Amino acid sequence: MMLQATLAFVVIYAALQFAFLLPFVSADEHNPKQAAPLARQLVSLSKIGELATVMAPGVRAGREHYPFSTPEYISDECPSSGSPLLYLVTWGTHARNARASPHASVSFRHPNFTLTPPDSRGELDEARVSLLGDLVKVEGEDEIKNAQECFFARHPDAKEFPHHSAFYRLEVQDVRWIGGFGDRHFNGWIPAELYLSKPEGPALQMQGNGLTRRGKKLRID
Repeated sequence: MMLQATLAFVVIYAALQFAFLLPFVSADEHNPKQAAPLARQLVSLSKIGELATVMAPGVRAGREHYPFSTPEYISDECPSSGSPLLYLVTWGTHARNARASPHASVSFRHPNFTLTPPDSRGELDEARVSLLGDLVKVEGEDEIKNAQECFFARHPDAKEFPHHSAFYRLEVQDVRWIGGFGDRHFNGWIPAELYLSKPEGPALQMQGNGLTRRGKKLRID
C-alpha cells in the first residue's frame, strides 16, 4: 500500500513538473523569424565577442589563410543596428588581417546564468550566434565621434588603452544561430536582411538588472 502511494505521488509530481515547464518550452524559437529578435538582443546585450579574421600574408610565416580568433570588446551601435563596433590596435593581428581581407566573423554566447532553470541541459543548450561579414574601418569625423561616444559608454576603460587603436564596424552579411539542442530550438541561418530589420518578438527580456530566457535569470555585467 505504501509503495503504491509513493508511486502515485511520483507520477503526479512528475506530471506537475512537466506542466510547469511547458510555457518555457513553447516559448523557444523554431524558425529564422523567431530567432532573429533573439540574435539581435543577444548581440545588443553582449560586451565581449569572439572576433575571427583570416591570417594575412606576412603576419605569421606559413599561416596565411588560417582562421585567427580572440575575445574582444564589442558594442552595438547607438542606436542599435545589429552591426557590432570593435576597437582594434592598428598594428595588431586583427587589424593587419582586415587590411588584407575584410572577411570576418564575431560570435556571441548567452551570458553565464546565476540561477539554473529546471529545464537546463547544460551550456550547449544555451543560445549562441555568429555574425559573418566584412570589417570596415570607421572613418569621417562625425562617424568616429559617434563610435567613440557609443563604445566608450560601454567600455570606459577603452579610453585609456596605451596603444593606437581604430574603430571598425562588422557589416553583417549572414547570421548563423544556434539556439541549443535541436529538439526544441532552431539551429540554422538567418538572412542578414531579416536580422538587420529590427525584428520584434518576445525573445530575450530584461527584468531589473537581469536577462531572462525560458525562466532563467542571467547576470549582465
